[in-house]
Amino acid sequence: MVAPRPWAPLPAGGVANETKETHAMTDWRKALFGGQILVGLALAITPWLFGFTSDTVSAWTAWGSGAVMALSGVAALAWFAFAASWVALVAGVWSIVAPWLLAFSAQTAAMWAHVAAGALMAISAAAALWSEYQPRKTAQA
Repeated sequence: MVAPRPWAPLPAGGVANETKETHAMTDWRKALFGGQILVGLALAITPWLFGFTSDTVSAWTAWGSGAVMALSGVAALAWFAFAASWVALVAGVWSIVAPWLLAFSAQTAAMWAHVAAGALMAISAAAALWSEYQPRKTAQA
């Protein structure tokens, strides 16, 4: 029997009776976390792609947020999915609101890069968290 992850919610019934099948990460979740890595890397390179490296606030926000997004995807693939999904959700929401909070919303390329990456990250993190809270299937004897 595989030991339960202490940070993950217990399955329905409150008993940590996970089997290898239910403990293994599904393929769609691996793809989801891989997509989070790609979204983070894409946001990190947008200052060079769209030419806003001279605006230090928007560029550093893209580099920092992109790094956090990519690293949360890596952490999720390394069996820290529950905690990493919360980090990804916060990073996604931050990326959406950052252009207005840090006053670079007038720079449209930077603003849309942050909003698009943030929306993708927040949606994927919400999907990962939703799947964590679904009842786990148990092996039938």
